[in-house]
Amino acid sequence: MNNKVHYKSISLRNNTYNKLDVLSKKLVQGYSLSKPKTIELLINHYIDKFSSVESNKNGDQNNGNQKEIQKI
Repeated sequence: MNNKVHYKSISLRNNTYNKLDVLSKKLVQGYSLSKPKTIELLINHYIDKFSSVESNKNGDQNNGNQKEIQKI
């Protein structure tokens, strides 16, 4: 049984689930990711990207300390 403190579940439409299946096989060349790992990778990528955009809007300077966002 899953630990409810560490895990949650989501429901996806069948069409979206099928697209997730395709992404899980193509996102990292040569590897097939699990669906949860695929979602985690996408969310983390876009959260980092969004945070970077928000920082630039607020006038923050990038002093070379901000990590580079990997192109997917």
